Amino acid sequence: MIKLHLFDIDGTVLDSMRMWDDLAPSYLKSLGIDPPDDISEIIDPMPVDEVYAYLAETFSIPGGEPAVRKAAEAYLHCQYDNVVLPFDDAVRELEELQAEGTRIMGFSNTPLKFFLPALERHGIDRYFEKIYTVEDTKIRKSSPESFLVVCDYVGLEPTEVMVHDDSSFALEAAKAAGCLCRSYDRYR
Repeated sequence: MIKLHLFDIDGTVLDSMRMWDDLAPSYLKSLGIDPPDDISEIIDPMPVDEVYAYLAETFSIPGGEPAVRKAAEAYLHCQYDNVVLPFDDAVRELEELQAEGTRIMGFSNTPLKFFLPALERHGIDRYFEKIYTVEDTKIRKSSPESFLVVCDYVGLEPTEVMVHDDSSFALEAAKAAGCLCRSYDRYR
């Protein structure tokens, strides 16, 4: 029996993956650097802090990681605060699950400080009992251990948790941890 629905935020609840996919290429181009075609796939499984460090080191960005962080965070705050929208079907699903009395939580690779304003702006933060991020688990969602940590936090067995995610790496990790999974193929 499913006792918890654990939702990814970016790409599952919020229509934000195009923004993320465009972040590194646009930033690099603004510096006159021609990004590799697969840059978005390279950084997709990385937590935000690793992306900053990767870009700074790989492309020898003047000012290093702090300069990348400052530019990226300004862009992210602007997008989440003003532009990013939820998926209508995700909002309907959250409403239905809440009406059924099912526990709903979130789990994201993205720090809460970025996406919470978008959830609040659209009034969908109210569906989530709690939202965990890799800042809480200290383990990326590409690792089955990250899902086991969240299950431990909430006191449930993985077989009692339905993970909703759009990322193949997260779904593979959740399945390996023993969670039930629902895949969202929104972009790729």
